[in-house]
Amino acid sequence: EKSLEMLHHRLTILEKTGDRASQANVNHRLGNCHYQKGLYERAISLHLRALDLFREMCNRAGEASACIGLGNCYRHQDVVQAFEMLELAFSIFSDIGDCAGKASAYASLAKCYSKIGQHSKAVELHRKTV
Repeated sequence: EKSLEMLHHRLTILEKTGDRASQANVNHRLGNCHYQKGLYERAISLHLRALDLFREMCNRAGEASACIGLGNCYRHQDVVQAFEMLELAFSIFSDIGDCAGKASAYASLAKCYSKIGQHSKAVELHRKTV
């Protein structure tokens, strides 16, 4: 709780100073924190803000990471949107040659396939993360 409070305070300061890169990173981190607490709507709004900022700065890795955050949240609400975000993240990570990012996208996609009962596809994707 204290760390969330500190991150929100830091975000307020960053918004006043105009540091867009740090704002994007803090929004993304806050989104992940809220996701972990099961606060999906709040997490989505934070990840969307991070996504906008990353795109504004042409930060492709940040954009893909925000898409994974969104996909993980959407998995609990709208699996179609989750697949869209996670496939976009995978595509971006592939374009920029980020193998760890691709593995993260595969892992999140596997969770989506598992959620809709396609367990063999989930296992296949999990194997690709290794």
